[in-house]
Amino acid sequence: MSRGKFRLNRHDGKIMGVCAGLSDHFDIDVTLVRVAMVLALILTFPVAGFAYLVMGLVADRGGYSARFDEDGRAPRLSAQSVAETRARMRDIDARMQAIETHVTSSNVMLAKEIDELR
Repeated sequence: MSRGKFRLNRHDGKIMGVCAGLSDHFDIDVTLVRVAMVLALILTFPVAGFAYLVMGLVADRGGYSARFDEDGRAPRLSAQSVAETRARMRDIDARMQAIETHVTSSNVMLAKEIDELR
């Protein structure tokens, strides 16, 4: 099975996009790749650091995120995913309103304690 050419993933990358590119290329979780890279850096510092640097400088910079097609366009969203996103945003908005109400409301017990300290 051909995976194609390795490409950096600058969209999801943290430093040079090497770990995110490896994650896309081998279809594994980017967190596992990053943990493996940190372990390699600790255990074989000069070798792993040099390999990372070479890959970051030599690899194709035209990499794209797995979330986008080759032309760099985002895929069309389904009505279900849009509805789920809206529901999540409504839930977050309601929680933020509750936090705002709590923070800006007058706290009677706190005011009483402050008065007792005077």
